[in-house]
Amino acid sequence: MLFNSTLNTLKLNNNMISDLTTLGEALKKNSSLTEITFRGNHINGEQIKTFSRSFSHNSSLKLLDLSDNPISYIGISEVITHLRKNSSLTELDLSIGKHIQSDQTIVEVLSSILKINTTLNTLIIKELTINEEERPELIDALRENSTLTNLDCSSSKTPSLIKFLV
Repeated sequence: MLFNSTLNTLKLNNNMISDLTTLGEALKKNSSLTEITFRGNHINGEQIKTFSRSFSHNSSLKLLDLSDNPISYIGISEVITHLRKNSSLTELDLSIGKHIQSDQTIVEVLSSILKINTTLNTLIIKELTINEEERPELIDALRENSTLTNLDCSSSKTPSLIKFLV
């Protein structure tokens, strides 16, 4: 990838990947890669912290799929923090709800980034539990965001959220 200037899509799903250091370094210098999927690996919070710093420097990446990985609240916070610096990412899949211990703080962080992000148009947060107390915060963020056009909250156990979104 570091020396390949034509690779657009990199799918590394279900490969038991846990170390993203090399890939992160290559991503800093790659300007052709537009999609990376890491679905179903062993990527945890520490590993995604390092990788997140890399995608904040990349201006070609449009899709990042981190679904079904044991990424902690800290890891998700890092992804979202570095999303503030990334001006190209349009689709983000954080469907890792069953792996997260503290869903409420994730919703708080998601809400804060949705309020300021201007490039993300698709957000996938399947299986993320959104309870009644934090629902207003997420709804306010969605109202303030003018670029998000696709939101997938499948299996998120939030039936009362529907009436506020439509």
